Amino acid sequence: MTGNGGAAKNVNGVDLWITGSPPRRFQIIGYITDSRPGGPIPMAMRDSAVASEARAKGGDGVIMNSDNSQLVGMANTTNVNAVYNNLYGTSVTVPIMRRDGTYYMIKYL
Repeated sequence: MTGNGGAAKNVNGVDLWITGSPPRRFQIIGYITDSRPGGPIPMAMRDSAVASEARAKGGDGVIMNSDNSQLVGMANTTNVNAVYNNLYGTSVTVPIMRRDGTYYMIKYL
């Protein structure tokens, strides 16, 4: 196959194509699936994890096929203080997300 270009970044020597595909000859040699919590820390580690898996399996790059998020629950934290017969409190509710991505693993020809 030969792609039309798009948007990519290089992570640890592996090209991650977020949109489009490489404007050069390549072959799809496999698939990578990634499922993780959707918080900032797990998501910050996603690209390097996908790149490492592609490199370990002989790939030169990956093309993102899908990226989905799913609400799996809510977390609530409540704090109440009693001061001289008065109650003061705060409450924070945050969503718990799950992110699932699929990638085509490619080898340049």
